Amino acid sequence: MTNLATAPPPTQAPAPPTLATPAPPPVTAAPRPQFDEAAGKAAASVRAAQSAFRKGDYDRAVSAAQQALREETDNKQAQDVLKSALDGQKAAARVKAGEAALRRGDFDGAEREVEAALEIASWDQAAVDLRSRIGAARLEAQQQAQSQAAQQRTTRINALLNDAANALAARKYDAAITAYDAVLALDAGNAVAQTGKSNAITARAVAEATAGGGAVAAPAHSFAQGTTVASGGQAASQGRAGFDTSPEVDVHRGSQAAALPGKLILEATPPAPQPGDRYSISAYLLNEGAQPIELERLVVTTVTNGSKQGPAPIRPMASVVAPRARALVFQTPRDLWKEGTRSWSMEIVVWTTKRETYTNTLTWK
Repeated sequence: MTNLATAPPPTQAPAPPTLATPAPPPVTAAPRPQFDEAAGKAAASVRAAQSAFRKGDYDRAVSAAQQALREETDNKQAQDVLKSALDGQKAAARVKAGEAALRRGDFDGAEREVEAALEIASWDQAAVDLRSRIGAARLEAQQQAQSQAAQQRTTRINALLNDAANALAARKYDAAITAYDAVLALDAGNAVAQTGKSNAITARAVAEATAGGGAVAAPAHSFAQGTTVASGGQAASQGRAGFDTSPEVDVHRGSQAAALPGKLILEATPPAPQPGDRYSISAYLLNEGAQPIELERLVVTTVTNGSKQGPAPIRPMASVVAPRARALVFQTPRDLWKEGTRSWSMEIVVWTTKRETYTNTLTWK
C-alpha cells in the first residue's frame, strides 16, 4: 500500500539564542571621612572612636565618641567622628533592609535601600558590596529566566511536533496542519514543521480527491517506516546460553520490552525520491521516559534490489537522549537515487548501554 505522506519525525527544537545581559559595572566606595589627629583631654577616647569607625564598627565608634564628649564637651574631633558614625549606623540599617529584600528576590527594593544607604554614607563599603551583589544576582536571575523560557519553548515545540506526527499518522490532516502551524509560529524556520505541513496538505488533498471520485495520483513509490520493536536486555533470550533450545522447549521473549521508553523514528528526505534525486535517511530516538537513555552503538542493514549491505556497526550521533526529548542518532549523506531501483529497505538497530535495543525499518514501496 502506498504511503501518501510520511510524517517527518519530530526533532528536538533548538533553543533560541539567549540575549546576553551586560554585567553591572564595578562599584567603588567614596573616600572615607578623614579626621584630624586626636588631641586634648579626650585624645584616647577620640582615637578609639576613630579606630572603630575605620573598621566599620559604628556602634563602638558612637560609644567612644560620646565618651570623649563627656570627657571634653567641645572636642571637635569627637564631634566629627560622632556625626559620621551616626550616619554609618543609619546606612547600616538600610543595608540590612536591602539584604532582606535581596533574599526575597526583590532586586528593585534592595537597590532602593542601597541607594538610600549610599546617599547617607557614600563611603560605606558594606553598601557598596551589597550593590555589587544585587547586580550579580539580578543578572543571574535574568539568565535563568531566559533559559527557562527557552526550555519551555523547546518543550512546547517538541510536544506540538509529536502531536502533529501522531495526527498525520492517524490521517487527521487538519489537526496535523494546525499543530505544524503552531510550531512555525514559535519557530518559523523549523524544517520538520515545514516538511510536515507540506506532507499533510498533500495527503489531505489526495484524500479529498479520492473521496470525491477525483483522479489525483499519489506517487508510485514512497518511503514508509515500520513500528519500533523494543527489546529489553534480558528479553531476547532465544538461542542464548542458559536456555534450552531443543524442539520440545518453546522459549518466548519476555514482556519487559513493552515498558521500554524509547521509540525509533525514521525519516526519508524527500519522502518519494525520483531517479536522479538526492536523498537522505535520518533516524531519531524519542525518549518518552523520565530517565535519560544512554546509547552504545547502532547497526544499519540496507537491502537494495535484493543485495544486502551490512550489518554495519556505527557510533550514534548522540550518546544520551534526555527525558522527554528526541535526538538525531544516525543520518546518511545525501546520495543519488538510482534508476532501476526496484526494492529498497533499511533496518536500524540501536543498542543502549543497558543492552536494550530499539529496531525499526524504512521501506521504499
